Amino acid sequence: MTIGIIDSGLGGYSIFHALHQAYPSAAFYFLADQKNAPYGNKTALEIQNIATKNIQWFIDHGIHEIVIACNTMNAVALPVLKERFPTVVFHEVVEPTLEQIPNDTKSLLVVATKLTIQSEIYTKALRQRFPRMKIHASVLPELVSMVEGMRSQADMQAYIEQELSQESLHADALILGCTHYPLARPAFNHVFKQNIYDSIQVMVDQFKDKKLVEGEVKCFTTKDAIYAHIQVKELFQSDVDFTKIEVDHETDPRCQ
Repeated sequence: MTIGIIDSGLGGYSIFHALHQAYPSAAFYFLADQKNAPYGNKTALEIQNIATKNIQWFIDHGIHEIVIACNTMNAVALPVLKERFPTVVFHEVVEPTLEQIPNDTKSLLVVATKLTIQSEIYTKALRQRFPRMKIHASVLPELVSMVEGMRSQADMQAYIEQELSQESLHADALILGCTHYPLARPAFNHVFKQNIYDSIQVMVDQFKDKKLVEGEVKCFTTKDAIYAHIQVKELFQSDVDFTKIEVDHETDPRCQ
């Protein structure tokens, strides 16, 4: 069965790209919902409605196993999606990401979108695992748009330095709690000198013992197929064609 991967844009492509490189014969459909990006600045109800439409689109294409390659969707929509689509197998990013954190970590900084931080999905999970850990949680509301706009690493570094407190930058570890943020990894490396963790490799590892069906790989966007092609060619050196689609759970999805 084809594996679906969903995100608002390039963050999810980073996971799709890693999965496709690790399992080059496997069948994947990647959907970048760039029309609705960024997700993290919307309300929880908006994300739940958007996510429902996108999951229905996958189902309409015969896909019933989906990677939620978006921390915001994990944080505020996944329980709703599981209830609405009980036959779908969902792979989420938060718990696998946290499993990387060493047990002796005393303080940790989580950076994510506004909605992910407000949900406290990382904070609550970390407190269960590490009751004595000091946790800093910081919102970087403009970083997704900067990544999607292919801003320079220098610009992103200046923005990160502006938004994060000096105390938080001295934490023992940093979690990039948005799948877009690894695309700003050079900027984070300049600002934060301790260990940095993201979701990419752990999501690849989720499938290492799974028998994946061989098949075609396709990429879709809800916005501009030509620009999406330019983005991934610039950022990933991947010459991948995108198809623009309309996603609407009230009508049949159609390709344009």
